[in-house]
Amino acid sequence: MSLLKRWILISILSVVFIVSGTVLILFALGNKVNLKTFTIERTGGIYIASTPYDALISLDSRPVENKSGILNSGTLVNNLRSGTYNVAVSENGYYPWEKNIKVNPGLVSVYNSIVLVPKKGGTIINTGVPTSSLSSGVSQIDLAGKNLLVKTSDGKLYLEGKEINGSKIVEVSGNGAVITYSLLTDSYYLINPNKPHTPVNLSSEFDIDAAGVLSSNEQITKISFSSINGQYFLVKTNLGLYGLDLSRHSAYLISGRMTDYTSAGNQVYWINKNGINDYNVVFRVYGEIGALPDDKSGVASFISTPDGDEFFVLYNDGYLFAIVPGQPPQALSSNALSVYISTNGQDAFYTEPNGTIVEYPLPFGKPVTIKTGLKNISNISWYYDNAHLFVESGSALYFTEMDNTADLPLNIVQIAPNAKIYAYDYADNILYFTDGLLIKSLRI
Repeated sequence: MSLLKRWILISILSVVFIVSGTVLILFALGNKVNLKTFTIERTGGIYIASTPYDALISLDSRPVENKSGILNSGTLVNNLRSGTYNVAVSENGYYPWEKNIKVNPGLVSVYNSIVLVPKKGGTIINTGVPTSSLSSGVSQIDLAGKNLLVKTSDGKLYLEGKEINGSKIVEVSGNGAVITYSLLTDSYYLINPNKPHTPVNLSSEFDIDAAGVLSSNEQITKISFSSINGQYFLVKTNLGLYGLDLSRHSAYLISGRMTDYTSAGNQVYWINKNGINDYNVVFRVYGEIGALPDDKSGVASFISTPDGDEFFVLYNDGYLFAIVPGQPPQALSSNALSVYISTNGQDAFYTEPNGTIVEYPLPFGKPVTIKTGLKNISNISWYYDNAHLFVESGSALYFTEMDNTADLPLNIVQIAPNAKIYAYDYADNILYFTDGLLIKSLRI
């Protein structure tokens, strides 16, 4: 080969090497060459992780290899040009998931909380409730610790299949104890899950222990657990708020006339005409949290965060306020229907008409609106991943993602035909629900 030919060949190979090397570097940095316009485009990606982890993935109807496994918790689809892509995740025996995801240059759209709901609709469980009572229908389900608490439509209560005193479930504590109310005796009862057939009549205990401070026309309107221990209770009457200590057989007045109350740790909080007040049960010290807006419609709901560092007051006319000690009340909504605190205490959320759910990250977060389209929402619970909700709407139970992006659709799945009243074991991820007669369990 002549010197000239050798030089030409080396030159061509050098140009090819430089061009191909440049293309490879650009590609590695997330760029693509648009052959139509001969321009370099910055690319993006989509990260997908699902439950079940080995589900089928498709991008614009084309299969994508699922790379989830021991070393990878999800699948990254990269080098995608800017635009919107249809991503579908499916698995036999599950309802599919679908989303039109926007990809931006140099960014990865992350969807790492995709949950597919089983189609099997739950497994019937033996509650131990007598058939004669169960056949009347199930009107309420709750969990007392790990024990299933059932109210049947004939007005009876059952704890793990054993009938207990009362006709209404008032409150359940973290250790599994239950406060019930009996319409027949007009009394509140404390049910110990280890001794369900030896209830404590809290109404009678209060009447005896508070005999020296009660007025003749005073009537109990509510009894609840405090956050201190299982022997201390808060008693609301038509004239005031009291502390009831069963271990010391004592009761004392905390506040006169008040609207509503809640508790967190050693503190008790209540609303009266002066605003929100507090009382430390251990040190017996009073304080003031702050004033409230002048709303004459009356308080519909009053709740606090687990640490008592933020409060939510919902009025009957739909106005909802967030109150932080030392700061002016913050108006969140003028047409709220209900307000909740998440199980982990990191979020509050409230509902508005037309199926709108608003997530309010704590503390001092910026509200995020999710339009579910579900009507007549009556109950909401967080799924254990804190990215989904169980929503009881009308006579149906749904599982919905809390997606605050603009990517649609919002994936909402009805748990099962006729599934409604429910209880959720957050720790073990087990859902209990009823179709009105049978009680089923489902792990999602």
